[in-house]
Formats: sequence, C-alpha cells, structure tokens
Amino acid sequence: MAQRIVLSNDTPLYFRWHHGATEFVDSLQSIPGLELAIVSTGFLERNIAVAKMLRLKDGSSAFDLAKGGVTGRERPFDRASPKDFTIFGPQLDVTRALFIDDLPKTISRPLQKHVLIIHPLEDEMVMHGVYLDSQIAGATSRMNALELQDFKTSLLPSRNQLARARGLLEQTLDVANQAGGPTLAEALFRLQFPDNGLVSSPFFDLKTSPLVHQRTVFPRGSQVMRLRHPSLKLLGWRELLNTAPQECGVLLKKLV
Repeated sequence: MAQRIVLSNDTPLYFRWHHGATEFVDSLQSIPGLELAIVSTGFLERNIAVAKMLRLKDGSSAFDLAKGGVTGRERPFDRASPKDFTIFGPQLDVTRALFIDDLPKTISRPLQKHVLIIHPLEDEMVMHGVYLDSQIAGATSRMNALELQDFKTSLLPSRNQLARARGLLEQTLDVANQAGGPTLAEALFRLQFPDNGLVSSPFFDLKTSPLVHQRTVFPRGSQVMRLRHPSLKLLGWRELLNTAPQECGVLLKKLV
C-alpha cells in the first residue's frame, strides 16, 4: 500500500515499505551495542519525515531509534555525495560498520564490502520478466507449468527482502564474532559473494548473487523479527499475486 507525505514546498511524495519494515527495524534493537543512523542521498526533509512515519512496537519511531542521526541533501537540487560513515565521527571502528541499502552504487567505492544489499521494490517485477505495466494474472496465465513454478520460487525472495537481510545479518554476526574470525565487512562479503564476484564486477548485481535464492536465511531472519512481532509471516506466492497488480508500479517518486 502506498504511503503519502507532503513536503514543506507542497510537493507530494509517495513511497511503500518493504514487507516487515517495522519488524525489521525493531529487531535491530536486539543487537548489543548497535548504533543506528539513516544515511541517504535523498532530500533530508523527506528522509526525516519517512523515518518518523515508521512506528515501532513501543510507540517510538525509526527516527527516534537512529541515535547516530539522519543525513540527506539540504536542497532537492544539491548534488548527492557518495554514502559513507562520516556521520558517526572519527572514533568509529569502520570494520564493525555496515550499510543496509537497496542502492549499493551510491556507496563510497572503498566501502563496497560493507553493504548488505536489499533489492529495490520498484524493480522486482522487471527482475522476473514481468513488465511494470503488466497484469500479473495475465502474465502467469501464459506460462507453462515449469515457468510458473520458477516464477513462484523466484518471486518470494524479492518480496521478503527484509527477512532475508535480517537472516544474513545474523549469519554475518555469527562469523565475525568467532574467535579469530574476519571483520564484520569481510564476513558479510564472503556470505554475499562466496565466489568473490565483487572483484570482477565493481558493483553488485543482486539478480546473480547466489544468496538471492538461499532459503536458509529467510526462516532465521523471520524468527528474529518475530521476537517482538509474533504475528509476522513471510509473504507466500498467492498473496504476492493478489497484491502485485496494484503495487507493481513505481510508487517511489523522487524529487528531480
């Protein structure tokens, strides 16, 4: 379902949460010593407004939880700088810092290994060969049984991205916290790109990453997210097909 805010210049802005957004952000509070910041190349007023709209179980917001602060462009037409960890100050141990982001190309190049990738919602149907202006039911009716099964299987990860990301984050912490283990960024890199694909491909391609369809991360992520929100469920393919026709358009309208 699209959300709407109106900026101070009367510009309306539409966006949509990933499934489980509240549960995902709430679950981050279980990580000892976590300091959260919202680092974005978007318009600062928009970033703050959206963060305040994401309400957590205790009544606070993602903005309240982001003790590290919120970044963004002061004016809509300002040139956006690559994302980095400057907001945390010089005392930050960069080896213990990660981005969770759906636009990895906006990250400063030296920090590429620090990005846990979430696939953008507005690109999900293109990813599966169904164009944004198509009706999903019509598209699936033209598929044979094998194509339909492949579509069902491949659609689930893109619509349950936050459960996947939370499970991957837990795996990353497990590896990095082992005695003599790698840094947090190196552990994440090994899990996301076991074939070291980032070296040959300077920027990420989530569509070919082996972790997109790695099923083990989904139940683990959803389990952690359910600790504060027991009713959370992963979206099944039937629910996806029922909701996709109304939601597959690009709802996130950026200021240009």
